[in-house]
Amino acid sequence: MRFLARLARHRAFFGLVVALQLPALQPLAKLAPAPGVTAPAFLMAAAIGLWLLLDPPERLSRWLNTAWPSASLAGILALVAVFIYPMADGLKRRGAGSDADAAMILAGQALAELRNPYASTTYLGNPFSPGPGWVALWTPLSALGAYARRAQAADRSCTSDRHVGWE
Repeated sequence: MRFLARLARHRAFFGLVVALQLPALQPLAKLAPAPGVTAPAFLMAAAIGLWLLLDPPERLSRWLNTAWPSASLAGILALVAVFIYPMADGLKRRGAGSDADAAMILAGQALAELRNPYASTTYLGNPFSPGPGWVALWTPLSALGAYARRAQAADRSCTSDRHVGWE
């Protein structure tokens, strides 16, 4: 009974964890090497991290008031873009992964050329799924070729031997 009473006090916290982390489980289950282990570990780490952010100990609270959290987040995002994205993008060579990045590139280029971005399909034959707001946001990068060059660089850097852990 005490456990249920404690759980009831924290139901808003658990609701927040579920609302924030459940959408992340689909790509994790699709791309992770061992989804049966990775998904629960991810949920536990996310819950602990959220708990620490909402009610941080004194030392963590002082650290959060410095510039280091922002710098750490920027560094982590850069590492993901450089190392993880090419592996995930390379899955399309095996028929896995997603054609969403190709859809953004093609839709942005079509919009930059004042054509209907939803008139064509991706290389898998899928219709474009990004909404017009996303297409409008990515149009400058697509028009300049920056997004397409990044995707092509990821394709070139992906060889089958780099994906051994992701199969």
